[in-house]
Amino acid sequence: MTIQARDLWTYLVVTIVTILIWLWAAGETRQEKPINYARVQFVTPDPDHWTVTPDTRPISVVVQGSRLSIEKVESALRQPLLIEVRAAPGGQVIDLTRQLRNMPEITDTGARIRSVEPANMEVILTRSPRG
Repeated sequence: MTIQARDLWTYLVVTIVTILIWLWAAGETRQEKPINYARVQFVTPDPDHWTVTPDTRPISVVVQGSRLSIEKVESALRQPLLIEVRAAPGGQVIDLTRQLRNMPEITDTGARIRSVEPANMEVILTRSPRG
């Protein structure tokens, strides 16, 4: 029995479509990844009049998403994430998990923040001598 040219093209198209579906599915498979090199930087709307202590801190983040979305969030986390704190003297407790989950830099990647360590952080604001 010989394979006709039409049958050969059918097998070729089916094989190519199968490979494309497999590659797409592999890219969309959900996975979790810890990222230990992330940093947050605390800023005020009026940096000339307020000092935030600490101003930058390292954090660890566990993200979940497709391989592509995790690559995007890793890229976003290579730079410090800016968290704005209200300008008021004294200590403030910042919910880092909530803050990161609501950041466009993170949400736009399609990845999801599963956890942040530390989950909360206290910062202290003082009037700057420059202001």
